[in-house]
Amino acid sequence: MQLPKLVALALLAATTAADYVDVTTICNSWGGGCSSYGIWHTAYGRFDVDFNEGCRDPDVPSLNWMCIDWPNQRAHFNFDGQPKRCLVKMTEEYQPTIRLSRWDEVGCYW
Repeated sequence: MQLPKLVALALLAATTAADYVDVTTICNSWGGGCSSYGIWHTAYGRFDVDFNEGCRDPDVPSLNWMCIDWPNQRAHFNFDGQPKRCLVKMTEEYQPTIRLSRWDEVGCYW
């Protein structure tokens, strides 16, 4: 009888500890380029990150690198002592010259 409770608690802990990023993308109203920045939410705080296409070494403690793949709406990253972890774009809201999106951590499948 205790096993189902333990499994439920483990799943709850795993889902509440996942990282996510709130991203704001600003586009020029005259059709120029867009720029994206995010707020990375971790168990250790919130951090501002460059969320434009490509790979970089962000200024987040223990985060070694992250790669953003906008065309496929996914990203992957690596913290010290951990395997590759992944994010996918879950929601997006459009406004005239701005896009707001949320990227949630998922199991890596790429």
